[in-house]
Amino acid sequence: MASDALSVVSGPLLGRDAEVELLTALVARIAKAGSSLVLLGEPGIGKSRLLAEAERLARERDIAVLRTVGVQSEAHLAFAGLHQLLWPARGRIAALPAKQRAALNAAFGLTDDGRPKHFRIAMAVLDLLSDLGSEAPLLITLDDAHRLDWPSADVLGFVARRIESDPILILIATRDRLPPPLATAGLREHRLVGLDGPAATELLEISGRQLVPVQRMRVLGEAAGNPLALIELPLAAAGERSLPAERTLPLTERLERSFAARITELPEATRWLLLVAALDDQGHVNELLQAASIAVGAELDVRDLQPAADAAIVDLDLQTVRFRHPLMRSAVLQDATVHQLGRAHEVLAEALRSEPDRAIWHRAAPLVGVREDVAAELEAAGERARRAGAVDVAGAALRRAAELSDPALRKRRLLAAAGSRSSSASRPSSCHSCGRSAARGQLRLKRPAQPRSKR
Repeated sequence: MASDALSVVSGPLLGRDAEVELLTALVARIAKAGSSLVLLGEPGIGKSRLLAEAERLARERDIAVLRTVGVQSEAHLAFAGLHQLLWPARGRIAALPAKQRAALNAAFGLTDDGRPKHFRIAMAVLDLLSDLGSEAPLLITLDDAHRLDWPSADVLGFVARRIESDPILILIATRDRLPPPLATAGLREHRLVGLDGPAATELLEISGRQLVPVQRMRVLGEAAGNPLALIELPLAAAGERSLPAERTLPLTERLERSFAARITELPEATRWLLLVAALDDQGHVNELLQAASIAVGAELDVRDLQPAADAAIVDLDLQTVRFRHPLMRSAVLQDATVHQLGRAHEVLAEALRSEPDRAIWHRAAPLVGVREDVAAELEAAGERARRAGAVDVAGAALRRAAELSDPALRKRRLLAAAGSRSSSASRPSSCHSCGRSAARGQLRLKRPAQPRSKR
């Protein structure tokens, strides 16, 4: 599997012909005019890979390359990103005029000349890059721009607006939002979307050769065209051969790191709203606000969801909340502790008291051992689902009821569940959102808890 992943990373870019053509054209005309481009998209969509492709194209044409990467741990360090970018050209700083040289040295902490003016630093960087470009065309790549420190973003936005006459191409990769100085620079943008069906299937044929057909369908569905997910999820699928269809595949560490990074930066109230949303597929804003308000012990409103929308985790309107990618939902669930998951189910059950068939799934999700009262309610809900034609939901309810049953009743419910499964085999599967979302929580609750920092 490791060799398969390596071949995917180092092989040709699948499904990105339009983007490669765009980058090839930009690189080819660096010598004629300066330009810039922002690549936008969700984690794992392939932004970094496209920057690497642009760097490869540039080096083939003897174009110099400077690069920097935004790092969350350095976002509070002024000019950290700019320092990384210009470090390979540090020997050229000495050739700048005295005031510009002093400004840059002070910005990088090399002198004690006090706090230099940002405009002077920006002019020094512009002159330095222009001098480098006059000797040979120059490609500048900025990855993870959303994590860049503000002063570096301010300077690079200034530079990007002033390179039209220089042989310089600036490529910026970011999630769905740029830091304010770059966001207001008026730069050209190109949004990356998921791979189409044929390209996704071709990529999975390389990364998931070990998967059986049913596992491949699971991965294709949950990846939703995300290249990183198509590379990483086969690792999870291979170890989950008996995972029921209603439960999402666990994320690998790399995927969890990619999708969960911005979740941990959100306010506590917003994180609770995301957790109850991940456990409740209906996505009704009022329900989520009611449940999360119980969890945090304070009255929340739709403004508490806005940070998640600003971070491009969810799409939000006055009535509904929707995760922008299925793996965002999985990341929220996998990031939660067992206690948090159990509490989220409890508050959802309380918020849904007027809808007992939905509430009972959440009441049951965190329970273990014998709870005949809950088992009886699940069985009743399953019977109502059966009468409505949702036999697969009825079977799921009976199986969960059997897990919580008195021993004397367990066998009868298991047999009834088996009968529901056999009768649904020839029918199209129906969907019961609460049953599916509660099953996600059950899976997480039954897995060994990993040590996590307290929120």
